[in-house]
Amino acid sequence: MADNKHHHLITNLNDQGLSEFLDNVRKPSGQHTPFGFVSTIYGNSSLPPNLTADDDIQETQRYREQGLSANRITVDNGIVASVVQIKPSNLGGSSPMHRTRTLDFGIVVEGEVELTLDSGEIRRLKQGDTVIQRGTMHKWINITPNSGWATMFFVSLDAQEIKAAGAVLGESWGP
Repeated sequence: MADNKHHHLITNLNDQGLSEFLDNVRKPSGQHTPFGFVSTIYGNSSLPPNLTADDDIQETQRYREQGLSANRITVDNGIVASVVQIKPSNLGGSSPMHRTRTLDFGIVVEGEVELTLDSGEIRRLKQGDTVIQRGTMHKWINITPNSGWATMFFVSLDAQEIKAAGAVLGESWGP
């Protein structure tokens, strides 16, 4: 299910300093995953971004067309905004338990999801609910009624090395 029903607009300043919509920005092509579909709508490997030059727009164009590297949800030293569509649970709508070296801001746009942590804690999120994910092991399960899809919007920032209980916790994508 490609994200064809949403517009992903970008604004900019023109040569006269007036605000404008960028009409030449590619629509995100998106990436199929075992649990759904991910569309990268913005990506920049420089924080804070330089908005005077169009370097971030060129980089975003590349991510919109090619997506991110496998098992990456952001870019080194940067920021990514993405739309994640999770299949109905009866079609495999569950991510693997995973940890990324990121600070993620998420909001449920449509549907309902369960967020499960490796401690066994579970929370249900409905449309409009938000989560700040701080490098913890977790997984998402679509629990939308009537076999509906769930859609979430994320902004993910690269983070420093994560340490807990005297150990460095790396990224993990597994069972």
